[in-house]
Amino acid sequence: MNNKQPWYNRIEEWIMVVLLTIIVVILTFSVITRYIFRFTFSWAEELSRFLLVWAMCAGISWCGKSGDHLTVTAMANAFHKKSPKTESAIFLIGDLINIGFGVFMAWRLWIVMMTVKKTGQVFTSMPFLPKWLMYLAGVLAMAGMAVRIIQRLAENSLKNRKVKEAA
Repeated sequence: MNNKQPWYNRIEEWIMVVLLTIIVVILTFSVITRYIFRFTFSWAEELSRFLLVWAMCAGISWCGKSGDHLTVTAMANAFHKKSPKTESAIFLIGDLINIGFGVFMAWRLWIVMMTVKKTGQVFTSMPFLPKWLMYLAGVLAMAGMAVRIIQRLAENSLKNRKVKEAA
């Protein structure tokens, strides 16, 4: 990744690094206490899973920015040498479908999250942590993916416009 990018283009990367580091520390500490002291914290595994979901959801948004989501590359590659414009159109259609999917899933997950929040559910081994926070990760991931794809498309459009103006 280019280091000259603004700080907000690296938010997801930092979230993933920090959360995965915390997971490693928690699980390492849990293994040490289990095998040395014959004691383990009941919340360690569940908190690690919770943090892994949040890290994965940050990755969903990051992939929207970097363009690493599953797209129709086989079809686009078939047109690569024949018609670069057709290839670009196929990728654009794929991005538009991903944006629509991200918005739809963010909306549906929001509804589920609000239902869980109204019922006051908590995690079994972590009663201090409400379950709706797990669904919030999905809402942010899908909305973030849609926003990041739009951001990438806008940046690519501006770059293409500057190249055409320079030529």
